[in-house]
Amino acid sequence: MRLKSRFARSVVPRVAALAGRALRATLDARAVHHDPTADPVHPQRTDPCVYLCWHEYLLLPVLEYGSQNVVALTSEHGDGQLLAGAMRALGWDTVDGSSSRGGATALLKLLRADRRHISITPDGPRGPRRTVAPGAVWLASKLQRPVVCVGYGFRAPWRAKSWDRFAVPRPFSRVRAVFGPAVQVPPGLDREELEAYRWWFERLLQQLTEDAEWLANGTSWDGEVPMSPGRVPRALRRAPEPTAPPLPSELVEEWEALPRGLQV
Repeated sequence: MRLKSRFARSVVPRVAALAGRALRATLDARAVHHDPTADPVHPQRTDPCVYLCWHEYLLLPVLEYGSQNVVALTSEHGDGQLLAGAMRALGWDTVDGSSSRGGATALLKLLRADRRHISITPDGPRGPRRTVAPGAVWLASKLQRPVVCVGYGFRAPWRAKSWDRFAVPRPFSRVRAVFGPAVQVPPGLDREELEAYRWWFERLLQQLTEDAEWLANGTSWDGEVPMSPGRVPRALRRAPEPTAPPLPSELVEEWEALPRGLQV
């Protein structure tokens, strides 16, 4: 949706941000972690990371991580600019992630000088749904920043009739996040190596999302941490043991077999 009126472009994102805050206050939002220090609010997370989540579940991290030292790559399309306005109203900084007209080089230069975390929806802004585009992995390799995949799940959400079936949680419902491990992508990947890593991160992000959806639909798991917008949950003031469901062994084995792969 492209808003032509300057007044609408100013007011609509602010109204959306207020509605989002009101909705967030009703949610039972909790997270589990493969590595608790991979959470951007953890006090031990000092090195900047690249965070990936599916576009359809973007609403929860948008509501959670404003003013948390995270910058989001957004689209120059009308919908992307509307979202960027709402995110800024929630305390985010945004950067146009367009790669047109030499934008990739300019973007890389900009982000190298910025020590904040980067948030990317690797299947946005137009899909295909739940498919990781190679640009996110290329960026992490070039910047030499760890990649953290985060799966989100909502219990019986409202779904838009959009390419990604964008999810909006119902008030007072369960929402869950599963943080994957922080993993380093080697530098200097050729095209085949880049595709191998892209494919692996796609499988990892899908697995974490399925785990989050499973938890959101009623399964309890030891070590769940309440998600508190703008605050560090008490349980994350220390470095507890991993609390997330274990990764399938085949995913770990596939990571170890990747070209110049590093251990998870």
